[in-house]
Amino acid sequence: MSSERFPVSLDVEGHKATLRANELHMEIPLAGEFEDACVKLLDTGQPELIIDFMMVKTIQSCLIGEVAKTKVIAAEAGRKFKLVTNSKIGEIFKMILNDLVEVDIKD
Repeated sequence: MSSERFPVSLDVEGHKATLRANELHMEIPLAGEFEDACVKLLDTGQPELIIDFMMVKTIQSCLIGEVAKTKVIAAEAGRKFKLVTNSKIGEIFKMILNDLVEVDIKD
């Protein structure tokens, strides 16, 4: 089930892995499944990690915390981490996390 909601794909040539959220509303009931997907993303061993929240319209704070935790773990291992998202979710991340997470806004 997590592979449908939060698939992780590899771009071996580009040395990156992407976790894509296929949910419009990132709410507390999804937290465990999202955390598992973040662990899977980290376990890919790729030097560049991306979380794609382009589809996400709303997000609850515990899921923001999971993104921050994933970024910190990646940084401690010397890996790059980026969140790709729409402007609404991007502004929420910038407001709450300042510059902790690199946010790439695409509309």
